[in-house]
Amino acid sequence: MAEYGRLIDGTVLEFERLLPGPIERVWEYFVNPDLRQKWFCAGKTDNHAGGTLTLSFDHTRISSAPPPQKYADDQGGDFDCEILVYEPPHRLDFSWPSEQGNPPTEVSVQLSERDGQVHLLLRHTRLESAEFINGASAGWHAHLDLLEDNLYGRKVTDFWPLHTALEDEYARRLG
Repeated sequence: MAEYGRLIDGTVLEFERLLPGPIERVWEYFVNPDLRQKWFCAGKTDNHAGGTLTLSFDHTRISSAPPPQKYADDQGGDFDCEILVYEPPHRLDFSWPSEQGNPPTEVSVQLSERDGQVHLLLRHTRLESAEFINGASAGWHAHLDLLEDNLYGRKVTDFWPLHTALEDEYARRLG
């Protein structure tokens, strides 16, 4: 399991990873729906700022275990996010659906080359409630672990058991 995410100023969640390159390959795992569904979700990605990134969640693609009870009714669906920055293969920023009635949060993915590897910096900003932060922390951490599994050619970890363990750990860490 990789390094835990950090909560900055109570509203910004940040993750860093070093991944095997080349950078164009890692970029494809974020924008190509066939690759993205192996670790996160499917859905089309327009190739320009102002376009749409559709997040088509179906956790049965990445987990054979059933979801925890609190997520049992929230297993799928499509969300259209606005692409805020599209700079291949270095940066992808997009809006993220927020809690009821609140403005969207934002996700920024930045990729750079570092010593023959790809440095990933993922920031999820404008987070509000402790519950949202805890769920986002565990979710991003688990999804990034699956991304690593795919990029390194390892057997992919089952999402829900990993997410559950991480959610408990983030609740302890973030209080």
